[in-house]
Amino acid sequence: MRLCNQSSAPVQAVAELCSVGQVLQSLGQRNALGTVIMRFERCVYLQCNEQLVCIGLNTIGASSISGLFDKKVQALPQCLIIGATVQLSAEYLLIDNRVFIDSRGAELYVPMLCDDMSCDDMSCYRTPVIQQKLLAKLTMPSAGLAPLLRQYSTTTTAAISTSFVGASNVESELVSFVMPAIVQLANQLRINCAECGECGECGECGELVSNNLFDSGLFEKLIGAGPGLTPSGDDFLCGVLIALRIHGFAEVAGALWTSIHAFALQSTTQVSFAMIEQSALGETGERLDALVRAYYDYPSTPACEFQRLIDLIGESSGWDWLTGFVLCSDILRQTRLNANNLYSEK
Repeated sequence: MRLCNQSSAPVQAVAELCSVGQVLQSLGQRNALGTVIMRFERCVYLQCNEQLVCIGLNTIGASSISGLFDKKVQALPQCLIIGATVQLSAEYLLIDNRVFIDSRGAELYVPMLCDDMSCDDMSCYRTPVIQQKLLAKLTMPSAGLAPLLRQYSTTTTAAISTSFVGASNVESELVSFVMPAIVQLANQLRINCAECGECGECGECGELVSNNLFDSGLFEKLIGAGPGLTPSGDDFLCGVLIALRIHGFAEVAGALWTSIHAFALQSTTQVSFAMIEQSALGETGERLDALVRAYYDYPSTPACEFQRLIDLIGESSGWDWLTGFVLCSDILRQTRLNANNLYSEK
């Protein structure tokens, strides 16, 4: 395909996108201007106004902010270099006014995790022993927050909180940021009565809610903590936010994000900020979507397949995300069980 730019010079089409996220789709016919700000082996990131857009190989998996090349594309086009100017629309990308990437035939990726999955469907509140058996079979990295998952496979979230007291290695320092925030989240969840508006006073219409008040300092310690483009603390926080959304605590997730939004904007990478923001809105990529489904589907989805899925998500990012998701889900499961027990005794 050959097009003409404003100066009538030939424009060469080099590839096609097979999938686009909601950010690209929302551009419609208008030409937004973006700049390549980061380039990696499998993807580049564009800054487009206040939005971040990821353009990458099919192997990175679809997300709200991404556009994926067709599977036959094995390497990123050389023209996508740092500093390159890109015109974006829902139909194409035009790089430096000379190279054209067609997206007219691309499918729209819509995150389905929080809308399509519910705890009732996935039996989220059954005994955690089944998931603990899965975790015990996995080969986990020693870096990041995976040691917490290793412990959870044999105990409970509440029992973990004091396990690393006094330790001095890097992983334990990360844990020292994680556990106070998780404990605070557990403590602020309470049973609210729709009849009297108090905490379990009349025993009617019990509903688990949160007072939505956060000590933002506890969660701010997580932001930017750890190495990498998406630090361990950020990945953990994303897992917590998605767990809150799936368990029906969208307002809590929103309140948490509101309390740390300004700090996160100044304290972590642009990519990581975008990931946390998506998670707070209940959006995530297809890799993490598949991971959660496989987690609750075990043993129908075998441990070896779960291992394959999580190994696709960075060196330790998938494990850090899963740690946040698992520990938060366990707290929410136990809190709901406690609420049910209280009201069954009334």
